[in-house]
Amino acid sequence: MNKKIKICQVITQTHFGGAQKYICDISNNLDDNFDITICYGEGNEQELKKYITNTQIKFHKFKFLKRNINLIFDKFALWELFFYFKKNKFDVIHCHSSKAGFIASISGKLAGVKKVIYTAHGWIFKENLGFSKKIIYTFLEKFGAKFKDKIICVSQNDYDLAINKKIIKKGKLELVYNGFQPMTEFFETNEARKFLFQKMNIPDNGQKIIGTISNLYKNKGIEYLIEAAKILNEKRDNLVFIVIGSGPEEKRLKLLLKKLQVKNFYFLGQINSANQYLKAFEIFTLTSIKEGLPYTLIEALFARIGIVCSDLESLSEIIINRQNGLVFEPKNTTKLVYAIESILNNPEFTEKIKNNSNLTLSKFDFDNFISKIKENYIL
Repeated sequence: MNKKIKICQVITQTHFGGAQKYICDISNNLDDNFDITICYGEGNEQELKKYITNTQIKFHKFKFLKRNINLIFDKFALWELFFYFKKNKFDVIHCHSSKAGFIASISGKLAGVKKVIYTAHGWIFKENLGFSKKIIYTFLEKFGAKFKDKIICVSQNDYDLAINKKIIKKGKLELVYNGFQPMTEFFETNEARKFLFQKMNIPDNGQKIIGTISNLYKNKGIEYLIEAAKILNEKRDNLVFIVIGSGPEEKRLKLLLKKLQVKNFYFLGQINSANQYLKAFEIFTLTSIKEGLPYTLIEALFARIGIVCSDLESLSEIIINRQNGLVFEPKNTTKLVYAIESILNNPEFTEKIKNNSNLTLSKFDFDNFISKIKENYIL
């Protein structure tokens, strides 16, 4: 390359989750042929900067780009992004999240950007929405796709949905699994337990830790873990439940915890590099009702711990039922309890699924992921 390719990564908010990790992984691992700017709406760039190792990365905050729909703000955001793209003459805009994907792609094309790419981190119309909203969001994805040169899907399920719903022409659609770099510094079980029990501020009396690492959004289904904890605590006295993460549902979930009088359940808030403590978990749970391709589930496989997750089509590309984990019917607390007990009551079965943790990991090769993203950036 004779000159650097100017890339603008656009995301709605900086609150760290899968899409934000995706951006940081790309930005940290592209070579010097790329000039990268990360643009965001809500939040603080420090939430991303602590995960950025490439000191050449630039940041820019958009004043009007908000997560929630607001027609006034959204109109201003469209033009704010347009003038920023026009002024900076980016070669490629890479959008993340439905809101940024819609607004930034339109602004980018109007500003004459050569290539607009959108990674769909789980289609919004897969969410637990009413029929009319699903129709509206599907239409908006189709309309926004007219301004995109490429849509990247992170799971086969999302790719198939895009084809079935005719979101975009097949030639402009690509499946690229999230890349994952294996953690080489998982804390050993005793050290990880010590840290988490200090966070809970209770003594470690050999309790089994069940829980998750998750942003607290409605689609994460944390209420089903709370309901399961209520039932399991009535049967056993050696369990503690933890949720590492924060988000807009935190207040509601804590009120539910209080209403149900659930004991031994702890919200630990945000913990930097929380995945380092996964070996403390007896069982990692993912109770979502909608997902793209979550990094935390892949991290749990690398940690070689018991896994229970919702039976969602996208998650079946990570977890093979009764092989490297157990799945349960989404929103079904009774079946969630049964799955957790199946692991607690069967040490030999638990050892089997731990030993099979590498069954699906090869598809998440990190070098292949970066290589495919780089190919899409080259003009």
